[in-house]
Amino acid sequence: MKELIIKKTPNTPSVNFNPDTGVMKLEGRSIPENPGDFYDPIIEWLEEYFKKPVETTNFEMSLEYVNSGSSKYLLGIFRILKKSMMKANYVILTGIMRRMMRPSSVWASITGIR
Repeated sequence: MKELIIKKTPNTPSVNFNPDTGVMKLEGRSIPENPGDFYDPIIEWLEEYFKKPVETTNFEMSLEYVNSGSSKYLLGIFRILKKSMMKANYVILTGIMRRMMRPSSVWASITGIR
């Protein structure tokens, strides 16, 4: 499996997912005009990765702004992470979301990830 690297733009975050180390970084703003075009390949990559993940996956997210279109896809990412954790895979999720359409407490209650 190859790394997933997407360069940051004014409207989309940088993506650096390394399947060999299990380190995955998502950083920047998330306000794409068509969030599916941006996030669908990321979700597909994660689904493939979690079929045979490394021992510890470290998902690091630092988003300065998230619009409502992006929040749907981020929720999908969180659900993939939670599903993997429920299969006894070790996943560390660290993140900062400065300004977003939903408060972090809502994300926690929806996903069950705290």
